[in-house]
Amino acid sequence: MNWLTSLPAVVLVVGGLLLALLVAAVARVGVRALVPVEERDRVPQIATPLMPTLGAAFAIFAALTLASEAGYLRAAEGLVSDEAAAASRLAWAATSPRVQSEPIHAALLDYL
Repeated sequence: MNWLTSLPAVVLVVGGLLLALLVAAVARVGVRALVPVEERDRVPQIATPLMPTLGAAFAIFAALTLASEAGYLRAAEGLVSDEAAAASRLAWAATSPRVQSEPIHAALLDYL
């Protein structure tokens, strides 16, 4: 799925809209094909109460996704913080007496 996340935002938005329109069109054709003509007037009576439930399910899934991504962000921030602390300790230790600091600083600069 790396190819999908590497696409430009415009392509993702337009693709998402086209996918939503395709799903809506297929659902409309599917309802017309599956529901008999004499029962089509009851479809809105059944579908209307389901909309808040579907909206709540979408909100729960969106919240779970955001919580998961926030956890990944927190973990990444922790790793970056640990790496920066280790690099600063190494740079500080390289300034001690009788230590050749130039090669250490050059290697640290290349690493960072």
